[in-house]
Amino acid sequence: DGLNPLPERAAEPLRRLEEAGRLLRWPADGGAEDDAMVAELERLAPADLRVTPSQPDLRYRHVVKDGVQCYLITNEGVHPIEARIDVSAAGLRTWIDPLTMERRADEDGACRLPLYSSTLLCVEPHTDAGPTTE
Repeated sequence: DGLNPLPERAAEPLRRLEEAGRLLRWPADGGAEDDAMVAELERLAPADLRVTPSQPDLRYRHVVKDGVQCYLITNEGVHPIEARIDVSAAGLRTWIDPLTMERRADEDGACRLPLYSSTLLCVEPHTDAGPTTE
């Protein structure tokens, strides 16, 4: 991206990536080519988190702790964010305010973040096991 011409030492690693089907090349003029590139990226590496509509000021970090998928979602911008958040993890979704520890069930994926704030989305795996008796 933005290297023209490419450094000579990059030729061999790029050749190996291309042979493995892991190198994408597209025109830098945008338009339909960008849509095709995004589709190809999605095919090679499905998105972990999707935001609708797109939010350029949103950042996230995904970690797994004790089997729970945790997404720290941050608004780094000067405008509030209202968007739908979809994640690849399946299970019971809960939003947690990291400052107050207030919890609320996620019913529709709606995320509302004031400027310069964060929230935590935790996804606990579904379990098929019923109550245990001793």
